[in-house]
Amino acid sequence: MKHSLLLLVFLACANIELSAQSILSNNTTLGGPDSMSLSDDINICRGTSTELSAHRISGAIAYFTWSPMATLVPSTPGNDSTMIATPLLPQANVYYVTGHRADSSIATFDSVIVYLLPKPNVYATSDTIIAPGQVLTLTGWSNGIFLTWQQNSDTLASDTAYSGGMRSLTMTDNTPSSGPYLFIARGLNGWLWCMDTAIVNVTIEEEDCAAEFFVPNAFTPNGDGRNETFSAKGYNITDFHMMIFDRWGNLLFESTDIDHGWDGSVKGRVVQQDVYVVRAEYRKCGKEEVYYGHVTVVK
Repeated sequence: MKHSLLLLVFLACANIELSAQSILSNNTTLGGPDSMSLSDDINICRGTSTELSAHRISGAIAYFTWSPMATLVPSTPGNDSTMIATPLLPQANVYYVTGHRADSSIATFDSVIVYLLPKPNVYATSDTIIAPGQVLTLTGWSNGIFLTWQQNSDTLASDTAYSGGMRSLTMTDNTPSSGPYLFIARGLNGWLWCMDTAIVNVTIEEEDCAAEFFVPNAFTPNGDGRNETFSAKGYNITDFHMMIFDRWGNLLFESTDIDHGWDGSVKGRVVQQDVYVVRAEYRKCGKEEVYYGHVTVVK
C-alpha cells in the first residue's frame, strides 16, 4: 500500500514537472514573455508637462493604451507609445499603460506616477496707469528663493534669500514704458527648481494734444490774386502727404509739405473747371489719419 501511494505521488510530481517544462517550452517558442519598458516615476512643477513613453521589449505587443486620457495627449498624431502628460492632481498622478496583442488581448500592463511639486507663492501690485514722465514703482511678494522684476528680458531688480518665508521686492523704473512687467519667483523642491510669475500691465497715459486739420472744398485759380491756391491747413500735423486725382484716377499733384499747395495747373496749364479727388495721409498728435474728399476748381 505504501509503495502504491509513493508511486502515485511520484507520478503526480512528474506530471507537474512535465507540464512546467511544456509551458516553458511553449514560451520559448513564442519568443519569451510579453514585456515592455515604461518611463520612470518623475517629479515636475505644477502647471508644467512631461513626456511619458512605453516601448516593447519582447513578446507580441502590437499597441499600447493609456488611462486616464483626460490629461494626456499623443506627442504626435497617431502615436500610442509616447504621451505628453499635463497632470492636475496636487500630488501623485498615476497613469496606467496596457500593452495589447494584435487581437486586442492584454499582453502586459504597468503604471507610472507623476508627482506635482508646488511652485512658490507669488503676488504683485495690480495693473496700473501712470502719467508721462512719472516714476514707476512696483512691489511683489513671494516665498521663493530667487526673486526678479523684468521687462523685455531686462532685469530691473533682484533678490536672493533662503529663509523660505514671504518677503517683498520693490522695483523702481525712472523711464517706464507701457507693457507687461514680470515678477518672477523661483523656489527649490528637493533638487527641482519651480517657477511662477505675476504680470503687472502698465499703461502710460497719452499727453493732451491739441491739433486741427482742415481741407477747403473749392478754389479759384483764375489769376485775380484771390484764393489762387488749394492747400490743407492745420497745426500739430506731421508726416503729411497729399495727392490730387482727376475723375479718371490720374495723379495731378502731390505734396509732402502742408504749406505747399496746388495752383490748379498740370504741366504749366490750369486744369478745366471740375471736381477733383483729394487724399491726404498725416499724423495728428502722433496718431495716423487719412482724409478723403473733393475739391472744385472754379474759374
